[in-house]
Amino acid sequence: MKQIGTIELKVVQMDVLSAIHRFCTAHNIKYSLGCGTMLGCARHKGYIPWDDDIDIYMLRKDYEKLVEEFPDTFEGRYKFVTMERDPKWNRAYGKAYDCTTVFKERTAEVYELGVNIDVFPIDFVPDNDVEWQKYDKVRRMLQHIYEMKVTTFRSGRSVPKNAFMALCKLLLLPFSSRYLAMRIQKMAMRFNTSPTSRVFECCQGIFQKRPFSKLLFDSLTLLPFEDREYMAFSNYDAYLTNGYGNWRQMPPKDKRVSHHAFKAWWKE
Repeated sequence: MKQIGTIELKVVQMDVLSAIHRFCTAHNIKYSLGCGTMLGCARHKGYIPWDDDIDIYMLRKDYEKLVEEFPDTFEGRYKFVTMERDPKWNRAYGKAYDCTTVFKERTAEVYELGVNIDVFPIDFVPDNDVEWQKYDKVRRMLQHIYEMKVTTFRSGRSVPKNAFMALCKLLLLPFSSRYLAMRIQKMAMRFNTSPTSRVFECCQGIFQKRPFSKLLFDSLTLLPFEDREYMAFSNYDAYLTNGYGNWRQMPPKDKRVSHHAFKAWWKE
């Protein structure tokens, strides 16, 4: 198989996002760029130069609509996988991917993916800060347990850390990664029956620390990203300031590194 280089990888990722954009536009499903992708869009009008993935947000109701209506294969090459759509899937969020490619990450994979983008459901969280902190503490604990389950051993990690991970994995043997993901998803949806004014990416969010206003989803606009345009919060400054502080300031040079480890190939 022919390996996909970094520049080509980003083009394929954007092709996946473009397919999701076309489908969402045709079916009245709202989404926004999120996380570092939103930061890159606002600050660099594209990828953060040292980043190599794409994240998008959807309110849970739009996420569920995409889960229900997206075809098995869209335009002959794009798929969308979630726990609701595939019994093997073991993450509390979805991924859209190009099925003409192969993608390998540094985690214990149970599902064959292609080059992909993350599709994160956004859920309601408490307006009261004390309640939020209690909820977030439990949510993060579940997330760290899940990470212990799926993260693989590697030589670059110290012996004590690998030993601790081995002990954790031993204790977690009775629980599948899918079961843990289902617990995270259930926790994420806890407050959706009584909508509040604040929302959060509850299934994976471990870098963003504060909820943001649900009203951001009421005003979305097309913004330039590389040579294309995608939907994003009109008031992206409020989202980015809430999550990153002074987001316009570049980080120190030693922090400008990718946090991901993966390889991709074209199928023969």
